[in-house]
Amino acid sequence: MQEDLLRNVILCYLKMTQNGKVNWDTGVRKCLYSAGLGYIWERQGVDNPNCFIRSFTSSLHEINTQDWNCSVSDNKKLSLYKSVKNRFVYEDYLDVLNVRKFRYCYVNFRIGSHALGAELALYKNTPPEYKLCKCCTLNCIEDELHFLLVCENYRVIRSSHLPKYYCEYPIVFKMRLLMFSDNPNIIESVATYLYHAFQKRNSTLTTL
Repeated sequence: MQEDLLRNVILCYLKMTQNGKVNWDTGVRKCLYSAGLGYIWERQGVDNPNCFIRSFTSSLHEINTQDWNCSVSDNKKLSLYKSVKNRFVYEDYLDVLNVRKFRYCYVNFRIGSHALGAELALYKNTPPEYKLCKCCTLNCIEDELHFLLVCENYRVIRSSHLPKYYCEYPIVFKMRLLMFSDNPNIIESVATYLYHAFQKRNSTLTTL
């Protein structure tokens, strides 16, 4: 009885979809066709449900990965993110960073959601001098590399939290190694540094 009722409901929605009306059945149809499995919709059935589920899951994962790659590669803000995130996978830092304020700083730094000079310069009508770091006397562009490994204003914080290797002769490669690391200790150290360095930056700018 219940199976007959369910079948009648599905057939009703199917007829509505065929008549051009939008409902959840329409979403199923679109999803199947986008995954290259439109023939399943046409047949209204599968021979091997387990095989279909594996194939459908794999197709959806590939589609999502392609969409993610396109959206990331086309976004100018995500220059650092593109260099440290090359796989569409769950990231270890989501489990490692249990303190919200540290995770917030870490994530925002990775995706370029901050107020560093180089980031502000991406907006229209922003004067070139806004790129320069106002927290030190090096007259350098305030980008992620400068903030993380170079700026003199955060030297004490840096020496307290980041391994010495990364701080000596800082280059982009070392910054990427830091941000790409899946070592829990490195992740926690970087997140802690970022939080305290941004706190120091805010306090420094308020005195200028």
